[in-house]
Amino acid sequence: MRDILSEVFTSMKSNKMRIALTGFSIGWGLFILIVLLGAGNGLLKGMMSNFSNSTDNIYTIIPGTTSMVYKGQPKNKAIFFTPDDTIKIRKAFPEHVAYIKYTLSDTTSISSGKIKTAASIEGQQTGFERIEHIKITHGRSINQWDIDSNRKVCVMSSSLTDIIFPEEKQLIGKQVTIGSISFLVVGIYEPNVDIGGTLRTVYTPYTTALHTFCPENHLSKISIMTRNLDDLESNRTFESNLRKQLARQKDYHLEDLSAISLKSDYENYLDIMTILKGIYLFIVIIGLATMVSGVVGVSNIMMITVKERTRELGVRKAMGASNEHIVALVLVESVIITLIFGYVGLLFGIGLTQLLSAVLAAFGGSAIFGAPTVGLGIIFAANVVMLLAGIIAGYVPAKKAINCKLVDALAA
Repeated sequence: MRDILSEVFTSMKSNKMRIALTGFSIGWGLFILIVLLGAGNGLLKGMMSNFSNSTDNIYTIIPGTTSMVYKGQPKNKAIFFTPDDTIKIRKAFPEHVAYIKYTLSDTTSISSGKIKTAASIEGQQTGFERIEHIKITHGRSINQWDIDSNRKVCVMSSSLTDIIFPEEKQLIGKQVTIGSISFLVVGIYEPNVDIGGTLRTVYTPYTTALHTFCPENHLSKISIMTRNLDDLESNRTFESNLRKQLARQKDYHLEDLSAISLKSDYENYLDIMTILKGIYLFIVIIGLATMVSGVVGVSNIMMITVKERTRELGVRKAMGASNEHIVALVLVESVIITLIFGYVGLLFGIGLTQLLSAVLAAFGGSAIFGAPTVGLGIIFAANVVMLLAGIIAGYVPAKKAINCKLVDALAA
């Protein structure tokens, strides 16, 4: 093996320009592959971050009115939910209900001094932020003490505070008038509008909303965070059973779809993930295509090398060199060229992705693009691809070398 390596390096030293140009194609191909995979990974991270709350698999139930006569009851009967209905749902599906939340809402005015605007008021339980797709940025959220004490506190969106308090910077502790009642601002939130967050909603303890805005005790919606529903079939089965349960509880026809609105983002989430994975697959294909072009370049150069060394190879065969020895000369040179320049392209590609990650982190990140990092699995796969590429690139020239007739080789 030492003799073969010595002969290969001697041959490479005498053709430095050819080797450099050949290696550049494979190095460039691997560089592009790593950069594209890193970019694709960054895109997936960014989009997954945006839709992270969708993975909670939340079902939303909104009451409506019936459109079918059922058990002597006329059409257009209003359906109302109460807190007791949420207890019945939890008992009916203990293995699938991780968290259930109900909301009381109303639309009214909100004002401070002479500034007034319209807003939606929602009475909430603790832990509502995750389901409502919001993030508390200043102050705090609603706690159990607020609920137990019927405190008149609220959490407002930053867009509403900009309207109500255009000149103020310290907003926590300010008083606002909701309807005709004064509330204390205890928190400011930012909504994720991409996945359903609202801009003009004020959140209060549900007990406060119940006594102040919704004395009839009718819920505006019920939100269910599910568990143990990991595929489309199980989600569809749960939805079907939930519809049956609600129809029994509220006494309306099961096929009356206007009685309630029941929706889940799970299927939309699956569609989005399918699209993102398709984009990532397309990026991989483009990167591999670039890699293949480099392999073809190496193979073509090795074909030229074999043609130039036809007489030399013929002399070697005449002096007793085996076909395996000739094949090893060609394959080893091809693999060495591929590995050396491949690793150079690999290192530059990883370096660029790390640089981009550092730049994004320095500027606070991107809403749709995460850190374009490349995992160890991809790096290992790239090493395997490089090795296989070198073998493939040298196989055809090696086969041509051993198939050359001795008389033709000596006459070349």
